Order: sequence, then C-alpha cells, then structure tokens
Amino acid sequence: MRRFWTVVTFCTGIVALCSVIAWCVYRARRNEQKLAEIAQGFRIRAEQGDTAAQADLGYMYAHGQGVGQDFAQALRWRLKAAEQGNTEAEDGLAFMYTHGQGVPKSYSKALFWRRKAADQGDAKAQYDLGVMYFSGEGVLQDYAEAIRWYQKSASQGYASGQYGLGFLYFHGYGVPRDRGEADRWFKKAADQGDPDARDALGSGLTPWRELALVIEVLGGLLLIIGFLSARKNRVDARRGIWLATGILCLLTAGISWYGYAHYLTWRAFGISTFPLIKWFLDVVLVALLIIILRSKNDSVGRIEAS
Repeated sequence: MRRFWTVVTFCTGIVALCSVIAWCVYRARRNEQKLAEIAQGFRIRAEQGDTAAQADLGYMYAHGQGVGQDFAQALRWRLKAAEQGNTEAEDGLAFMYTHGQGVPKSYSKALFWRRKAADQGDAKAQYDLGVMYFSGEGVLQDYAEAIRWYQKSASQGYASGQYGLGFLYFHGYGVPRDRGEADRWFKKAADQGDPDARDALGSGLTPWRELALVIEVLGGLLLIIGFLSARKNRVDARRGIWLATGILCLLTAGISWYGYAHYLTWRAFGISTFPLIKWFLDVVLVALLIIILRSKNDSVGRIEAS
C-alpha cells in the first residue's frame, strides 16, 4: 500500500507535467499559425503601398515573427516605409544600424533615422534618442539633450521616457537630485506597468514574494512529511493528503512567483508558461529523489533483517 501511494503521487506529477508541456507546445504552434496569418495580411497591404503595413512587416522579418528572420527583407520594407515618413520604420532602421542587423553598424545613420522619427513626434524614438545622448552612443554624451528628449517622450505618456526622466532626477544626471520629482515620474511609468519604475518605487509587492516563499517552504515540508510518514506507521490516506497538499502548495507558490514577475496581471499567462513547468519539474525531482532514498533505505533494512 505504501508503494501504491508513492507510485500514484509520482505518476500524478508526471501526467501533470506532460499535460503542461503538451499545452505549451499547442499554444506555441497556434501562436505561430496566427503570426503567419498576420504576416501574410501585412504583406498584401504592404505591396499595395500601405506604409504602416510595410513597417509592421519589416518588424516581423527583423524578429522572425510569422516569417523566417530575414534582416535583408526587414531592411527592404522598413526603408520603403521610412522613405514615406513612417516613424516606426525610421526608428526600426536606427535600431538595425545601431546593432548592425543586416547592415554595417553605423551610429551616424542610426542617429539620422532616429532623429527623423523623433522630430516627427514619435515618443519611442524620442526616448531612444535620449538614451543615445545619455550613454554617449554615437554622439557626445550630453545629459541636457538626454533630459530634453526624455521630457518630450514623457510628456506624451511614454512609460520608458517617464522612467528615464525619473532616473535622471533620482541620480542627479544633468539636474539637481530630486527624489520627489523622480518618484513623480516613476509613479507615472509604474501606473502603466513599467517594471523598472515599480522596482524603483518599491512597489509594495514584497509581501507577495514573502508569502510565496512561505507557501513554497510549507509545500516542501509537507512533501517530506508525506514521504516519511510511512516510517511512523501513519494511515496511508493521511499520507496521500500530505503529499497532495504539498504539491498544491508548490504549485501555488509557482503561480504566485509567476504573478509577481508580471505584476499580477492575469494577461501574462498567455506569454510564457516556463515558470509553471519549472515548478512541476521541481515537484517531480523532489519526489524522485525521496523515492530513490527510500528505496535504498528499504533495501538496506531488508538486508540487515535477513
């Protein structure tokens, strides 16, 4: 009977793990299919001269979404859109020249395209241009220019620009250090879900992490108690309850950590299931380790008894 409950618990963990993996594979393939359909739609519109579709298609080629990654095609479609004044494509070209994606690395060309987009009021390009001035990437380091572009971006509600502006005030780069002003911009960015801003504010999510840790430890203890309870001649049904509760606690802790990582936005569950797989693996590995140890102890006990 003892071995029965051990096998049942272990098999339950394996089945649950396989179910999650199968679900992840299905979701991944379904997402690939959707992206391929979206890319085909963009291609049709791009060939008809739609600059937004050209920029989007260039993005998909650059990132390998729905199509094979192809920097030459990304450059082709982004150039078509950028030459017609599409700011997303201009900033995308700047990124390609900054990192040498399909083109020789050139900060001067990156600056040219990024400034074109920023001068047209693109908030992301304004923030990216501010980053270039802040880090001295392709330009002389100039905190005043960084502040100017961060302010333009932040005033349009762009979260990264708001965080960047708060960062400058927090550290006193180009401005007097002002924690109040820094927190004001951090809060604006945090309200839009910017993770760096939330961390900078100490967003009050620490109790969630502590609770998840407590649940995790409790789950581990319950698993150990469940596996060792047989030595104390406890009822098998109770042992099963210990094991089931331990597994449930570990899964709850995993979900809690996952929720914290995405700041408790349930939409995040469509992005990645790696943390859940990790916790299932943890449960299975712990169970397997204890089973192996128990088997060795039982073998030693039988040898000594004989």
